[in-house]
Amino acid sequence: MHAHGAKRCRFILVVRAARRTFVTPMRQPGIDQSWPTFDAPRLRTAAPIDAIDGKEVVAAVGGGASTTSLALFSIHNGHLIRLRIPKAADDRDTFADGGSLAGSYTVNCLARGLVTQTGLTNERDGRTFGVTRTLYRAAGDSFRFVSYRAYRHLTLRSARPRFPELRRGASMFSACRPIGKRGATVAAPSLIRIR
Repeated sequence: MHAHGAKRCRFILVVRAARRTFVTPMRQPGIDQSWPTFDAPRLRTAAPIDAIDGKEVVAAVGGGASTTSLALFSIHNGHLIRLRIPKAADDRDTFADGGSLAGSYTVNCLARGLVTQTGLTNERDGRTFGVTRTLYRAAGDSFRFVSYRAYRHLTLRSARPRFPELRRGASMFSACRPIGKRGATVAAPSLIRIR
């Protein structure tokens, strides 16, 4: 029982692969006590993010008015696990996506296994903005922090050729490309609420 007497429910992620079904609990410290909410937990996409053939499952585990916290899950050593993300911009072990007029985040692949968490903030002059770019490399059961850089006084016109994740049509993990011909090992992820 929950402290207030209400039943506490849990969520599990179920992934059917070619020959096996994998299951793992869904949790987000400090947030999952309020689940379900309008935006979490929710499956967002399956994309080929790490350097191993197949796709990772991306799930929304938290969010605010316009920003979503995303957790990534992958099959590693025969188990479905949540990938750790150090130096997260928002909630622990998450990437952030979305934002407001004052600032926003996007997350995408630059190369197979190389992910960028990019932030944009408006500058005081109202015509330019700053970009922060944190690079991560997929490494087994986690992402390894690679680098952080901040850029100032940019316009969209000057930034788009330099930052592919800011180009028109780019969206969360849209630049992630599969390796080989086999395609996805993740066939049908689903989220199940357990009472």
